Amino acid sequence: MDALADTVMEIFAGALGRPSDHFRQFTSRHDSQLGIYHYPPMSAAPLPGQLRGGAHTDFGSLTLLYGEPSVRGLQIWNGEEWEDAPVVDGAIVINIGDLMQRWTNDEWNSTLHRVANPIDGEWDRARYSMAFFHQPHHDAVIESLDLAHEAKYPPITSGEHFQRKLDALILTSS
Repeated sequence: MDALADTVMEIFAGALGRPSDHFRQFTSRHDSQLGIYHYPPMSAAPLPGQLRGGAHTDFGSLTLLYGEPSVRGLQIWNGEEWEDAPVVDGAIVINIGDLMQRWTNDEWNSTLHRVANPIDGEWDRARYSMAFFHQPHHDAVIESLDLAHEAKYPPITSGEHFQRKLDALILTSS
């Protein structure tokens, strides 16, 4: 996952008109996390509107998500409605994270997503997924790469951004 994240970051750098190794200065000592998620089979049909994971964006630069073999459930907000992410054998879903949105000055948006309950006929099966949350090193300064427009966000370190997001989660859950 680490090598794949490096490759994706090189592709992102090229798409942003930067040398392919541009993001290495921020990620060579990355603070990434790997999460393995098990959503057990449901013993009864889900309630209308019930979710397995609420809507959120990821904190870092990008997330690599592998969810096979599994039931469906990942949904992406397309700006108007929730859309089921396609299930493609062997594929890895790439979500843009909050820090990439800051780097691009909102040219690229952090992927708002959630985990819905399985569709009728699959609710009694488990869902498994593995998420690699690619996070630049703690003291990496994240600031807009867009020199043509005023920055929408002040510079912030990766670690400070991560802590602010955690603090906000704690406040909303208490």
